[in-house]
Amino acid sequence: MNPLVNAISARFYFENDELKCDGVASALMGYRYADGGGVFNQWQLLPDKVVVSNDFFGFRPLYYKATADSLQISEDINQLIAPAEPFNFRALAVFLRSGDFLGEQTPFLAIKVLPPDARLTFDRSGLSLQLKPKPVSSSFTLPAAQLQHDYKAIFSASIARSRQLIGQQSCLVPLSGGRDSRHILLELHAQQQTLSCVTVKHQPPKSNEDFHVAALLARHLALPHIALKQSLSYLSAELSKNRLTSYCALEHSWFLPLYNYLKDSATPFVFDGIGGDVLSTGSSRLTAARLALARAGRWEALAEDLLGPEGYLSQMLAPSLFDKLPRAQAVADMSQALAQYADTANPIAQFYFWNRARRTIGSSAFGILGRVSTPLAPFLDQALYQLLSAVPAEYFLQQGPKQLHDQLIANCYPQSAGIRYEDKSVADNHSYLTTRIAQNLQQLGYLSWHKPAGLKMAPLLLRLPKRIVNAQFHYSSAALVRTALYLHTLEQITDHGFI
Repeated sequence: MNPLVNAISARFYFENDELKCDGVASALMGYRYADGGGVFNQWQLLPDKVVVSNDFFGFRPLYYKATADSLQISEDINQLIAPAEPFNFRALAVFLRSGDFLGEQTPFLAIKVLPPDARLTFDRSGLSLQLKPKPVSSSFTLPAAQLQHDYKAIFSASIARSRQLIGQQSCLVPLSGGRDSRHILLELHAQQQTLSCVTVKHQPPKSNEDFHVAALLARHLALPHIALKQSLSYLSAELSKNRLTSYCALEHSWFLPLYNYLKDSATPFVFDGIGGDVLSTGSSRLTAARLALARAGRWEALAEDLLGPEGYLSQMLAPSLFDKLPRAQAVADMSQALAQYADTANPIAQFYFWNRARRTIGSSAFGILGRVSTPLAPFLDQALYQLLSAVPAEYFLQQGPKQLHDQLIANCYPQSAGIRYEDKSVADNHSYLTTRIAQNLQQLGYLSWHKPAGLKMAPLLLRLPKRIVNAQFHYSSAALVRTALYLHTLEQITDHGFI
């Protein structure tokens, strides 16, 4: 696998008072509608300046690195990393505890991601960044029937706009056992779009319950349904995922079979339900206690709660590295980020939409799949965002997080209402003992051979017997291995390492 496939980049600089470019002088990645909507990054070289911009949401990551006399840009952070690139330990302090980078941060101090709805200009006077302020949707409660009506109409129009891009070309819908991909599939089917659907099977021992549910729906609609198996070992998948996501996600290694399928089949368009979950449910992190903290402006207490306990982190990191990642700083930075959404209808959902969905999930939908296809994101529609972001958090707490989306899908597509959703409590009854033994020995052997300076091997070695014997513990403790491999990958790509 070539992790740098289709990653274009550019370096702009002045030489003898002339603006020059190494790489691609002008580019448009993603898709842009005539009215400025869509999901895209673009840059254009003009005689005396270069202008870089993106869409309202900024979910498709574009990384940039600026000095006094140059600007580098790419959708792949690997194109910007220098041999001695300094780490952003402050950003990593949050990321290693929460799994998400905040705002425009990356693992590297000098490399940032372009903010949403931004205009970045580089000319003789240097770099300037202009941001459009996000409109704050006032909290209001529509009658349930009106909310459903508006949601249906806006989403249907969003799908119709996507179909105009597709034209006569083929498209693919990755189908899970949940709501977002089902909503996309059913609306495309209702609009008589020719399509195929695909489901990626998980690494054992995680259950493939979602595949079985997806197969039921595809069969009901008489649609082609492709099953993609995991072909890489967990170790190889994690190492590849780290590079493909530009080191901005601990998750998504299970997504790689879809990446390979899109690349091999040259599929031009693939749909993604990014943003749908948090907008339609009010966020899986929303609780009454957390909302009370937000309403009271107790951001530090809320940040402590959302970051959770330290878990494996203090045990697995070398003291010299752990000291560079103070929890107090992580709490302070997360508190400040949370406070930005104080005046919104649902501060918890907005925080996770603009940080987790945009930064972490975006690195999968666009950072991985966007290299080999054009991901279409119908939930990233400004009118839909304005509607759903104004639904008060109290609504989701009272009605239940899935009520809105479940009712909408059932009412809009009654012929498919009998198809159940994934039951996440369903376990895989196979033991996969041989697989667990092989995977654990491979992972420990790899880390022991490379001896990452920032890690202590003892926590992994002590848990090895239980990870082999107990299938559930093997799955639940995967974060320990993921984090170790992530830190090892970062350490490998720089000359100086962490220590």
